[in-house]
Amino acid sequence: MLTKPEYLELWRKGSIAWNEWADSTDRAIVDFCEVDFSNETKEMLGRPTIDFSQYRFPKSGDVYFTDAEFGEAFVNFRKTVFGKGRVHFLNCRFGSGGVVFDTTVFGDGDVNFESCLFDQALVTFENAKFGDGHHKFTDARFKDSAVNFSGANFMGGKIEFKHCQFGEKAMFQSLYGLETMERFSFEGASFEKLFTFSHAGEMGCPLDLRRTSIKHDVVVHDIRCTYEKVGRTSWQTYASRFLFGWPRGDQPTWPWHAKASNGDDSQCFRKLKELAVKNRNHAKALEFHIREIQSARGNGTTRLQDLGQFLYWLSCDYGRSVKRPLGWLVALATGFAGIFAAIRRGGETLSFWESLGPGLTYSISNMLAFIPTGRSAMAQSQDALFGNTVPYEVFALSGFQTVLAVILLFLLGLGLRNMYRV
Repeated sequence: MLTKPEYLELWRKGSIAWNEWADSTDRAIVDFCEVDFSNETKEMLGRPTIDFSQYRFPKSGDVYFTDAEFGEAFVNFRKTVFGKGRVHFLNCRFGSGGVVFDTTVFGDGDVNFESCLFDQALVTFENAKFGDGHHKFTDARFKDSAVNFSGANFMGGKIEFKHCQFGEKAMFQSLYGLETMERFSFEGASFEKLFTFSHAGEMGCPLDLRRTSIKHDVVVHDIRCTYEKVGRTSWQTYASRFLFGWPRGDQPTWPWHAKASNGDDSQCFRKLKELAVKNRNHAKALEFHIREIQSARGNGTTRLQDLGQFLYWLSCDYGRSVKRPLGWLVALATGFAGIFAAIRRGGETLSFWESLGPGLTYSISNMLAFIPTGRSAMAQSQDALFGNTVPYEVFALSGFQTVLAVILLFLLGLGLRNMYRV
C-alpha cells in the first residue's frame, strides 16, 4: 500500500506509469485527501490543467479526494476509470477553470460529491457511467456553473442532488439506465436558470422534485415514471399462496392489491403533477395524478378508499377511457332488460323472449329518463311488461339502475373531456 506522497509522485509521472501500476494491483486505497492540486498543473491546450484523464484505478478499493483543493485550473477526469470501490470527492473546491468528467466510468461503489463547490465553471458529466451504488451530490453548490449530465448512464441504485444550488443551466437530458433506479432526488434544490430533464425508457421511481425552488419553467413531457410495488400481507395473499403457490416473496397478489414500497412516492408524483399543470400539459398532469392515486394506495388509505380507487379504475381507467364506461352502459342496459323481462306481469300473453324488446326499451328509457321521448317510451314498455300495477321491486331496481347510469354517463363525459382537452 502506497502512502499519500507516493501516490502523488506516481501520478506526476503520467498516465502510462500510473496505469501500469493500477493494472498490476487488484486492490488499493488511493488517498488524495486534503491535497492542494493548484500547484500541480501542466499546460494543455493553452491553459493550466490538472490532468487525470484516461487514468485507471485499481479494480477494487476506495479512492479519496476528500477536501482536495483544485484552484483555478481546468480539472480533467475525462475517460477516467474507477474501480468497484467508493469514490469520494467530499467537500472539494473547484475553481473557474472548468471540471470535466465526460465518459468517466464509476464502478458499483458509492460516489460522493457532497458539499462540493463549483465556482464559475462548466461542470460536465456528459456520457459518464455510474454503477449500482448510492451517488450523492447533496449540498453541492454550482454557483455560477452550468451543469451538464447529458447522456449519463445510471445502472441503478440511488442518486441524490438534495439541497443543491444550481446558479446556471442544469441539463439532465437523454439519461440512460433509470429503469432500475431506486431514487432520483432533487429534493430541496434550487434552480435559478433553465432545468431540463429527459431520459430513455421509464424510470423505476418517481423523479423527486419536492420542496424545490424553480425560477424557470420545467419541461415534463419527456418524464415517464413508475414506482416499486410490494404486496400487502392479508388473507388474499395467504389464500393465493396456499391454493396456487404464488406470488413469490413479496410480489403483489393482484395488481390492485399492492402498495408503493416508498411511502413518499405519492408526494413526488403530486409535485410532478403540479409542474405539468403549470406547463398546461394536461395529458401528463392526468398521468401523474393517476400515479399519485396508485402509489398512495396502502400508504395512509383505508380499505374502503382502496375499493373506491379500484372501482374507479375498473369503470373508466381513472377517467382516461371512453370504451369502458360505454361498455358498462351497454351491459347495464342489456342486463336490466333481462331482469325486467324475467319479472314481467304479462307472462300469459308474452314469453320471456318476446318481452326482451319491451324490457330493453324500458331499461334504456329508465337510464335516459331526462330525455322527454324516453318518458313516452318508458310508459309504453312499462304497460306492456307490467300492465297497470308495477311491482315494488321494479321501482327499487329502476332507481338503482338510474343511479348507476348517471355515474357511468358522468365517467363517459369525463373520458371525452380528457381525450379532447388541449
